[in-house]
Amino acid sequence: YIQGNPSQEGKALLEKIDLVLPLAKDGFISLHEDCDESSAYLYTFEDSPEPGAISFSLRDKLASFFPMLCDGTSGVGHIERGVIFKDCDGSFEDYLFHRGVPITACTETPGKRIPPERISACCALIQTFATNICAAYSRGMNGTT
Repeated sequence: YIQGNPSQEGKALLEKIDLVLPLAKDGFISLHEDCDESSAYLYTFEDSPEPGAISFSLRDKLASFFPMLCDGTSGVGHIERGVIFKDCDGSFEDYLFHRGVPITACTETPGKRIPPERISACCALIQTFATNICAAYSRGMNGTT
């Protein structure tokens, strides 16, 4: 988390924010794992009232590897259509979105699954994110859908 008492990682990111923001100008993805979960979930921020194509593409890719947390309110946030959307929780993704990054995402693979499954999923998520950002950018939408 960035707000309040940031972690060491958060402090390091904030110290380098002038380097990070230009690199994230079209979008930003974080790949996390939740060590307490056997299901996956994701957080996204987009400049729209509801999750868009990139959010759902990431959700679908994640669901092709793991069961997803069910819709509703859980210990990780309010999940609707498989996505926790615009959860202003003080995370780095929240911070970047509010600093002008058009889409940010944080995927959470289930830590109770074996590492090769999580690694394969993360590689596929990176590809999905990059493909969708490039497609949106080529449509003249500057990384948003």
